[in-house]
Amino acid sequence: MTVSELNQVGFERLLALLSAHEDALDKLRERLSFYFEQNRVPASNSDLLIDETISRITQKLADEGAEDQAETIRSPRGFCIGFARNVLREFWRARERANIDLAQLPPSQTPSFDPGKLERESEESLLQQQRFACMRQCLDCLPPKDHELIIQNCTVEDRGELAGRLGLSPNALRIRVSRVRKTLKTCLANCLKNLK
Repeated sequence: MTVSELNQVGFERLLALLSAHEDALDKLRERLSFYFEQNRVPASNSDLLIDETISRITQKLADEGAEDQAETIRSPRGFCIGFARNVLREFWRARERANIDLAQLPPSQTPSFDPGKLERESEESLLQQQRFACMRQCLDCLPPKDHELIIQNCTVEDRGELAGRLGLSPNALRIRVSRVRKTLKTCLANCLKNLK
């Protein structure tokens, strides 16, 4: 027998297995389409997988001794879904091996988020939380007078007014704030260094 004869024999056995209704093949295609859709196969690949599944079923049914085997199949639907499951498994393995860059995927197949970006944001968020914790710790280590000076310096709009309230010249205020900032910067660097 030639390949085309084998495929014809297998196809006839498939129709016999599906009770030989006129629309049996269409119903099988619908079931397979639904199966692949439920397993998140992109629509662009679904028809190819359906054709591959039907091709494998007909090849299996065309083999010698398959006629006897076809008569013992209790659930034709389960038999066909078993082939579809194997085709699906091979499809996803091939996709994993391909290691396709997200930028190369069409919009319908790209994830709604970038896992790498999510990971980077998570790392940045953790680093930012650590910096805030260190800053709070360093602020708490300052003498109350210096702590209040830094807070007021960051929140006041007119530093000349702040200098007047503290009884300092604007230049003296700038020098004091600079010294406290230097202390905070050293403390923060040491704290972050200890976290690593």
